[in-house]
Amino acid sequence: MRDSAKGRWKRALVALVLVAITALGVLSLSACDTSRTARVATGGSLTNDASLRALSISTGTLSPAFTAATISYSTTVANGTTSLTITPSAASNAATVLVNGGTVSAGASSVPIAIGVGTTIINVSVTSEDGTTTRVYTISVTRIS
Repeated sequence: MRDSAKGRWKRALVALVLVAITALGVLSLSACDTSRTARVATGGSLTNDASLRALSISTGTLSPAFTAATISYSTTVANGTTSLTITPSAASNAATVLVNGGTVSAGASSVPIAIGVGTTIINVSVTSEDGTTTRVYTISVTRIS
């Protein structure tokens, strides 16, 4: 009986919090969020910005030089280069950034990415805070033989 009352109390509290949050602004619940936490965006709306404000690589130089509007880059690295890291910074701190499918925290470097002889394609995917927009930046890395 005690567990049942506790469960009802938790559900009532969650409902009350959701009503209060909804009154304040837009509610965003992550599909992967098992803790049922909620986030309210200041100003009542979530951003749909899926751009990067910076993109760098640990070895080599991006060509062309980075701009948020350009989504395709290339670089050439020496034969002795077997891996490199990517450091993307989203324009919105609330955006989700993936490098070859792995999440990268704001301003942090990716895990090392293996670079074989020839061309390796690296994808940097940015999904907006509201989840409606995704932009993929591509880096073509050529390791000379």
